[in-house]
Amino acid sequence: LDIFMHSRRGNSSVSFSDAEDMFPEQLAFYNELSRNAIACGSRRMGKSAVIARKMRKYASMGIEHNVYYITKSRDSGKRIMWLMLLSVCKKYKDDIIVNISELSIFFKKTNSFIWLRGANNSLDIERLRGVKLKYVCIDEAQLFSRVLYYIIEDVLEPSLIDLQGTIDLTGTPNAMSSGAFYQLCHDKYWSNHYWTIHNNTFLLSTARQANPKIRSGEDIVDEYCKRKNISKDDPKVQREY
Repeated sequence: LDIFMHSRRGNSSVSFSDAEDMFPEQLAFYNELSRNAIACGSRRMGKSAVIARKMRKYASMGIEHNVYYITKSRDSGKRIMWLMLLSVCKKYKDDIIVNISELSIFFKKTNSFIWLRGANNSLDIERLRGVKLKYVCIDEAQLFSRVLYYIIEDVLEPSLIDLQGTIDLTGTPNAMSSGAFYQLCHDKYWSNHYWTIHNNTFLLSTARQANPKIRSGEDIVDEYCKRKNISKDDPKVQREY
């Protein structure tokens, strides 16, 4: 059975700005005007938080501005984004209907959906067709092979034509520094954003509360390296932190 949850109605009482919730690098990606943009960086860079706010922005700004959030598997998408997205909608006091079994959120005011979808095989990918879309984010894009080009060009771009919608790719560098995501990160037709854990002021603030000795992102990386008994010159550290 589908399970629905209704939030409080309206958002007229919201008085804070988007900028209050984001540090500068997140805000730049949030306000990006290009229809093709990439956010690439380290783990714990804070990309999920800005993706959730960006999806909510598009779904709430226009009639039938439907949104896809796509990951390699539906389960990973749920783990990464579902609670974050619900939290953002709650903060804005959006009038929504949440369908837990479909992993969808319906915005009553704009008649728009946000869907969390997986694309782990050809059947999942073909199921992405047929919906008029305003915004798509493919997260953890480094996990996709060259099928990423097919998903973008053959499956999603036709669905974005009506509303001149936007595709974002987000992820971390892969171990081989190769593949479709790596190539698109160096494509002049995509607007590129890059930041790391060192820019994530919200994470640093939380970490300091847990451990007063932490003063910077370097301290977090040092602690990680000590725990793993590896050097900061290790390729994994250089790539992911």
